[in-house]
Amino acid sequence: MPKIRHPRSRLQQLRLYDPFLTPQWRFDRIRTILSSDSRQASRFDDTDVKQFYRFYTKWRETTGNSTARESLLLQYPQEYYAVKMYEAIQDGNTDFQVIIESRLLAGQSPQDIAAAVNTFPGAIAWYASIFFDVQPRLQQTDWIIAQVIMPSIRQAQLAREADDDDDDDVDDIFMRKGRKPVPNIIEQHYDPTLKFFAYFGGQYILDMLLSGFRRDLVPNGFDDLIPWMQKNFAGMMTVKSMQSLMRMPINKYSVKELLSVYSNLLEFQRSTEDSEESRSAMQQHLHAMMAEIPWMVSKRQEDVLEGTLLKQFDDSAVELSADERLLVAAGNKKKKQELLPLLETTYESILTERENFGKKAKSDDK
Repeated sequence: MPKIRHPRSRLQQLRLYDPFLTPQWRFDRIRTILSSDSRQASRFDDTDVKQFYRFYTKWRETTGNSTARESLLLQYPQEYYAVKMYEAIQDGNTDFQVIIESRLLAGQSPQDIAAAVNTFPGAIAWYASIFFDVQPRLQQTDWIIAQVIMPSIRQAQLAREADDDDDDDVDDIFMRKGRKPVPNIIEQHYDPTLKFFAYFGGQYILDMLLSGFRRDLVPNGFDDLIPWMQKNFAGMMTVKSMQSLMRMPINKYSVKELLSVYSNLLEFQRSTEDSEESRSAMQQHLHAMMAEIPWMVSKRQEDVLEGTLLKQFDDSAVELSADERLLVAAGNKKKKQELLPLLETTYESILTERENFGKKAKSDDK
């Protein structure tokens, strides 16, 4: 076995391949250091752990001292706001947590996320590195599901059950009948389906799930209000349906309706596919027919029509209509007999007839 020249970097790399690594593994490591006797980072810790450990030590030392905290903000503004975001989340601001972490799962850059939530890109970068380190592993789908999406679903379920047990605002009718109100199937922002769709759908589906609207499409007047509302209503219904299906329990009460919806969806898809197939077949027939028509223009037309009655009419002062050309080309004898006298009509006679017609029109006006 070859000798390992850089055991320090080698150990750092091996730690990253732990399948049970959590998204906040760096912060877990910092807390382990703080609880140790030496309270010193190991030489095997990576640069982010060491640097943030030094800042977090100062953060803890300034707890309750507003003046010292302000000084810390001036020295380390990016780390400062990263910790402030984390502590706000620990205090219950889970809306903010889901927004930031969902955008990280969608693959957005710290610059884009910072612009959306009004902070420093460095603050988002530190938050991602210390508290939610997922972007280097976005290609490891099973790890994301096991370490991010499923825990968020379980956490939301526990929070919902706790809310149901501690709800003091239950309507009297429920209290009198000894029942609890029906819990919401989905809840805006708290809902873990946001992370699911952010990871599998990306930035644009996340923007739609967060707001339900598009800020780049605004009505320009009263005439645009109804179409704007109808379009956004359809979008919101689609969003809520997607989220509901992700959270809907499958039991004896819901399975029949789900199978019915699925059956109707299959029927709709089948009818759409049949329509597309028939349209394709028609397009193929039209293409074949157009290919069989001998299109003739310019010199080629003159060569093909040479010696025919159509050629005589083309060279004369009389131009046949499309219907007349078709009848003559098809060999209609009656039509030929009607049109033959026109061949004797000259261009000069046409001009004379037109001039006489003009004189007669002027005399009639007088």
